[in-house]
Amino acid sequence: METANNRFKYKTVITVILLFLCTYSIIRTGKMYGTSLGTIISSLAFMACCIYYLKINQVHLNISFVPLLIFSIAFIVSVFLNGNVMIRRFALVIYIAIFLFALCKGTYGYQSQTGNDNIPADLVQCFIYGIDTERLTKISRSNQYGKLTSKLFPQFMKILLGLLLSSPVFIFALSMLSYDSSFNELLNNIFTFDIDEIFEETWLIICTVPVFIYIYLGIGSCTCSSSNKRFDNSFFAKIKSSLSWLSSETLIAMVLPVLALYAVFFVSQWDYYTLAGVIPAGYSYAEYAREGFFQLCAVSAVNLLMMLGCTWFSKLRSHGSEIVLKIITISISIFSLILILTAASKMYLYILEYGLTPLRVYSSWAMIVLATIFILFIAKQINNKIPLYSLCILCTAILFLALCISDPDTKIASYNTSKFIAGDLESVDIDLLNDLGDSAVPSLINLYDYYYGLPEEQQNKMIEQHAILPEKINIEELRTIYCSSSAYTWDWSRFTMPYLMAKKAVNAHA
Repeated sequence: METANNRFKYKTVITVILLFLCTYSIIRTGKMYGTSLGTIISSLAFMACCIYYLKINQVHLNISFVPLLIFSIAFIVSVFLNGNVMIRRFALVIYIAIFLFALCKGTYGYQSQTGNDNIPADLVQCFIYGIDTERLTKISRSNQYGKLTSKLFPQFMKILLGLLLSSPVFIFALSMLSYDSSFNELLNNIFTFDIDEIFEETWLIICTVPVFIYIYLGIGSCTCSSSNKRFDNSFFAKIKSSLSWLSSETLIAMVLPVLALYAVFFVSQWDYYTLAGVIPAGYSYAEYAREGFFQLCAVSAVNLLMMLGCTWFSKLRSHGSEIVLKIITISISIFSLILILTAASKMYLYILEYGLTPLRVYSSWAMIVLATIFILFIAKQINNKIPLYSLCILCTAILFLALCISDPDTKIASYNTSKFIAGDLESVDIDLLNDLGDSAVPSLINLYDYYYGLPEEQQNKMIEQHAILPEKINIEELRTIYCSSSAYTWDWSRFTMPYLMAKKAVNAHA
């Protein structure tokens, strides 16, 4: 009769094997050349294996695990909703980070000792909990794993010996039976491999091994009772205390020249603030907006570093010193918000004139993130109980999730096409729409129908004045891609929502 211990060992072995296969599948589909549903299924199976492994080891996850689990699943769903490859790759990476964070939080039930801003400490713990060599030693020395290894290794060696002994007979029989043409043809079909595919699969397996070991050790550490020793905010508080050496006078002297420079800049922009659409002589909208954005990024990064430096290196030995630091932080944040507003208005003019592109969307999104962070810095100075760093991380993650779910490529194509048809844009870049892939297909078909719905005279005007070349919209090629029984069409694992919408639009047009 099978004992409970034997059932535990077999369940553990099967779960670890499945976990390795799920990790390999995520890495393989994570290349994101189109396997969106494949990635989602692999990721959900990976989650299930991790949770089941903890369950059979009698580890119960607490309630703090649930919202993080839902958050990580939302990022996985965004892989299906989005047609942009780069965004989907980032979403996949963030999903893995949040899920590991969820396991770390749900296992330990961490409570901060020095306040409620504990996400930075937990994030540090999340990424080091799987590489603790002390835990690896304890896991490998445990009785359960020791007995399991002692039984599996001899069995593996016996099987390997049998395969080696059979190889001469196998080779001899293969050479004798190869005379038959049908058998030989079947063997050629079975063992015909693309050498590039073999190298690719080998490389993916090699990449899977260290990732799997890290994840396995991390999950194993959750089952080790001695792993309750964790980082908390007191660790960061000690570092901050040791670095505090700048006096209030030094901080004021450091910040005032920078703020004065910003004030002069705002004065120079007065005409721009009072008269909408005014740009300096000798600049185009494109040059003015690009320079404004990249200058904003540089200045905002410096401002963030300056505020963090003031916070970490200042001496707060009296209430007056704390007030000085709050005034400095609020001043820098307000000036930074004005800079962001200035750059955002320039980008708005640029978009009105030339339409949307992926880079313009990402730039606008980055401005929103920066503005949110600076607003949180101001709120922290008003109410010291606000968990600043936790909220910064959370808001950035939520904003990125919103970007993923919104499918910006579809919005770009739809905006540019509709604005051009309405006469609000001088031209529409068909090459850009083609580069957007599945997301732009419905908009390309709308543009195609609009062009051929015009009289011939206006069609010629479109070509001459607006550079609309209808031959760049190849309807027959779209039908071949989305309506034929090609390998891509029948590979369900590659489907995304933009692909399904593109397929629907092509079928409706046909």
